[in-house]
Amino acid sequence: MKSIIIILFMGLLSFGCKSKNNQKENPADLRPENAFFTINVPELMKKKREVTLSEIADTIEYIPLETSQNSLLGSISDARFTKEYIFIGQGLRRPIVQYDRAGKFIRTVGSLGRGTEEYVVMRDFSIDEEHGIIYILSSYNGNIQAYSFDGGYIETIRFPQSYGEIVWIRDSLFMCFKEPQTGTGQYVFEERNSKNEIIQTVKNQFFWQHTSKYIFGTSYPQRKVFHRLNNKLHFKAWYNDTVYTYNNKNEIIPKFFVDLKDLKLPNELRIEVTGAVVSSPEYYWVSVKESSRYIFITYSTYSSSAGRPSDYGFIYFDKNKMDGSRYMNKMGKVHFVNDLDGGPNFYPEYINDSLAFSFESVSQLKKYLETDNPKNTDAKKQEQKEVFKLKLKGLNEFDNPVIMIAKLKF
Repeated sequence: MKSIIIILFMGLLSFGCKSKNNQKENPADLRPENAFFTINVPELMKKKREVTLSEIADTIEYIPLETSQNSLLGSISDARFTKEYIFIGQGLRRPIVQYDRAGKFIRTVGSLGRGTEEYVVMRDFSIDEEHGIIYILSSYNGNIQAYSFDGGYIETIRFPQSYGEIVWIRDSLFMCFKEPQTGTGQYVFEERNSKNEIIQTVKNQFFWQHTSKYIFGTSYPQRKVFHRLNNKLHFKAWYNDTVYTYNNKNEIIPKFFVDLKDLKLPNELRIEVTGAVVSSPEYYWVSVKESSRYIFITYSTYSSSAGRPSDYGFIYFDKNKMDGSRYMNKMGKVHFVNDLDGGPNFYPEYINDSLAFSFESVSQLKKYLETDNPKNTDAKKQEQKEVFKLKLKGLNEFDNPVIMIAKLKF
């Protein structure tokens, strides 16, 4: 009987278990500060406290995104910053939108459809800033659509099979990710060129006997397998607590290990193995974002429904100090307390080398200003609070969101 793929949707992120790479690390290719290290998650979770924004950031700024008939945004699913532009993903069924760094609308990138120069859905996208190219994972059959920064269609790159995710690495190379679903998959990551030739891989380390007629999998809307730092791709699989990147010879190497210890999901409980979603307060998944100095780790227990799990939160890790803290989770909100300008508290939704940013609705920002908050009077930089007020002047609650940008410390 033909296998049926059952996708279980849960409104949270991915998880990981330890895996080894088939590439050997060469310490001579690494700067000393980038030597392999381990993050002890259970220990950091014990260090629960209120964390202020000034601990990780020097300044906070606000960029209102232009609102017009052509630029009205839907639900924001992802965003990328370059020196000149902001690219915003709006989920599967809407095209990518391009703004300049001042928030002025420029264009939508391509259009949705089934034509040669269109994309069926927008599953993910990558940015080659040096050459001004946007790569869009445009369907469930492994197609990548390439567009220029001026909106022009360049080409379609076709891969031989469906992958969970495909992103651009550098030059004409792409990283293809797929967790094994039947216990026989040889690789979790495959580096391929545009001719579909495999260059490097990260091997699968767990195999099992698949006996069900069904194929089970998971889909988490906010799962982030990939991130970029210093223009190098970094990646961590669902069941892999090792974060990989590239050395100076462009060889795949392990960079650091997010050690869950006893909190890690046993391989035998994977949904692909059992056919059932784990719902347990004992085991956690983690998702990683990274700047030049900090590593941001989202964690959560497993839940069998789209509802909130029994425990979820956020850890930040300082690579300079090799230590970190767990956010104090108040009333379901995980954030840095904004002591820089008295504005709203800050959640680092998206990260690049030197910036953390998030999207806030105009109505929420104005509501915050109207709230009697004692921390406003204690703001370290009162002049920034006045700038914050001016940025909101003239905006209404139905306008596009405002981007909060924190300049991170090095």
